Amino acid sequence: MPPHDEDPRPLGAVHPHPISAQHQRIFAENRVAFALDDATDAKDVGVMKDLLAQYRREFPEDQWQLQDGYAVIIGCLEHPGPESRQAAERWLDQNNGSTVKRSVLRNCLEPSQP
Repeated sequence: MPPHDEDPRPLGAVHPHPISAQHQRIFAENRVAFALDDATDAKDVGVMKDLLAQYRREFPEDQWQLQDGYAVIIGCLEHPGPESRQAAERWLDQNNGSTVKRSVLRNCLEPSQP
């Protein structure tokens, strides 16, 4: 909305929605989550472990249920077999709303492509 005579804000470039500390935290969390996605797509377990450790430190509340999902994927990539598959199935049963669900399915339950 353009400024008007009764507008108490100073004239000039005023951002209508300033970037708050909460916004910055969300942006930081997204950067780590996107980097985890990229490392998972590359199946780079070492980078995944480092990013997961960072995510656990910086975002312990884990509102998107990412931490255990990525831990399950790491287990599937490091130790493919019935145990990691069962762990993935249990995680999927308990975390249906997680955004990592598709990645757990792809990396732990779907047959790997040659």
